Amino acid sequence: MAVLNRDDSSYDYLARIPADIHITYGLTVEADVRAQHVECTNSTTSFLAVTPAGRYAVRSHLVGAYNAYNILAAIATTASLGISADHIVAGIASLTGVIGRTERIEEGQPFTVLVDFAHTPNALRQVLLSVRRLTGAVSSSSSAAPACEMCRNAL
Repeated sequence: MAVLNRDDSSYDYLARIPADIHITYGLTVEADVRAQHVECTNSTTSFLAVTPAGRYAVRSHLVGAYNAYNILAAIATTASLGISADHIVAGIASLTGVIGRTERIEEGQPFTVLVDFAHTPNALRQVLLSVRRLTGAVSSSSSAAPACEMCRNAL
């Protein structure tokens, strides 16, 4: 099985690799599994998942626009394995977070602390774009805005 990000620059290369099943995910209408009406807050990401089997509301404690892609990959994988939408939605909702990945630190402080071990330049860029968007620090005129604007407008 090949579960491929339709929006990634490596998609065309990876799509040529033989697999018994190819399923795509992304923010574009060309993807088999995509998201509509994405809303990212400082504590949740929610959207309407559009899949070959139907549409369903998804709410996750994983924050940031880049996590919409991670969630879509999980939906594409589990749905193609025959797992029901109810189980997929419940599984996503039950995940409270990943240690070290946009992890919220709550110690009673009057401000938000997030820890992320972003280990590649792209991962760091995506985390910073998401956090800046959540805090309102990225405007539509900012050079950093297009990736987030793409997510916001495409969804």
